Amino acid sequence: MRDSQGKATSRWPALPALLVASEAFYLLLTRLEPGNGATDVFSFLAIMAALFALYGLAWHFTSKQSPARSKVHLIFIGALLFRLTLIPAGLPESTPLSAIPGLLARDLAGRETVFDSHLLYDNDHWRYLWDGRVSASGRNPYELAPEDPRLDSLATNAVWNDIRQNINYPELTTIYPPLAQGFFRFLHAVAPGSVVALKLSLIVCDLATMLFLAATLARLGRSQVWLLLYGWNPLVIKVFAGSGHFDGLMVLMLAAMIYALTRGRRGVAAICFAAAVGVKLAPIVILPAIARRVGWLTTSLSLAFMALPFVPWPLARSASAGPQAFATSWEFNGGAFQVLKLLFSASSDPSQYARAAAGTFVLLAVAYATWKDRLTIDSLSTAALIPLGTILLTGPVLMPWYVTWTLPFAVVSGRMFWFQLSAIVNLAFFVMIDGSEKPAVLLAELLAVGLFLLLGVSRADKQDRASSQE
Repeated sequence: MRDSQGKATSRWPALPALLVASEAFYLLLTRLEPGNGATDVFSFLAIMAALFALYGLAWHFTSKQSPARSKVHLIFIGALLFRLTLIPAGLPESTPLSAIPGLLARDLAGRETVFDSHLLYDNDHWRYLWDGRVSASGRNPYELAPEDPRLDSLATNAVWNDIRQNINYPELTTIYPPLAQGFFRFLHAVAPGSVVALKLSLIVCDLATMLFLAATLARLGRSQVWLLLYGWNPLVIKVFAGSGHFDGLMVLMLAAMIYALTRGRRGVAAICFAAAVGVKLAPIVILPAIARRVGWLTTSLSLAFMALPFVPWPLARSASAGPQAFATSWEFNGGAFQVLKLLFSASSDPSQYARAAAGTFVLLAVAYATWKDRLTIDSLSTAALIPLGTILLTGPVLMPWYVTWTLPFAVVSGRMFWFQLSAIVNLAFFVMIDGSEKPAVLLAELLAVGLFLLLGVSRADKQDRASSQE
């Protein structure tokens, strides 16, 4: 069936039905208590696979139909519902439904640690809460690791003792940049030690990201149904609302930056870019693209303004420095990086040579993106995806939530590969079976990424040729 403009329409309310079906699986995810072992991991991945299948169907039906305001409203409703549903994710599986509101209230009030040590197989949130506690005490989280006896006085009750005990790598100082520390400090001021407050703040960030993307698409004259690719993305929902990763704040700053550029607000765009870098350092690779649009002086001043109040923190020296450990020794889920290590296996230190090679690839990607950049919003999105994607695909660490960094640019540019990658990267959770990476899984992930990347490049070339002929 087709409408008056010849666009396909559906004979049945596909999107509402898929919303209801997706909500059922998010409810299952909320009741899941992830544990080690094949059964638990396969259960988790089966639910995520079902959610991605429904997500793909939702995009199929939505992209084939004519755009309608009611459809965009439904996308927002689903996005909000799915995120709110995952607030209890991480409570013990045996928790009665009637007890959930009371437990969440106790967490919000800081009276009890009600969540398990992992929230859907991730546990970085404990470090965020602890860093906020350390900063609020006037101490330096870049200088004192969580297990440092000088911080014993901060574990003054059962809640803070639990939080401290749940931190991974407690022997290392924090790795998170200054503006992230400001975010943790703000959360501590609002609701000390609360996982619920962290999740709620990230849900707010995520919905604000969608609003900025909606406004950007409107200004570019494009259908806002593209919001579904971000708003209903199961990985985005899982890692922010479910697991509480603060990268949602950085993604918001990037979306705000893109919108500011569409409005010609160069100073605002520079500030948003500097804020994104202050939350997570990765966006620094799009510095040339931003500076060419807003000016090197404005961009440099914005970065300096964001960094100046926090200079004493990163300059702290510690024998247990987390940033140094992350930069020189951490490896996880980097299939291409493992190939690089094999290529340098005859060297004295294959890992460091592979890191140098990966860094070289990033620099080349920055140079190539700058050369290809034509100073349009479409061009910016492509120019950003090239170096950011190179960091993800060649670096030693590819955490699943890192893929979210690319999605605002992917929505604006229409590059489907990055949404496909958000599904493929879930294979990394196989590590939770016994704590070790599986070469077969890394190979399968690498082959899938390579296949979809080639298909994506081919599709992008066709789109670019079609656009150039219009």
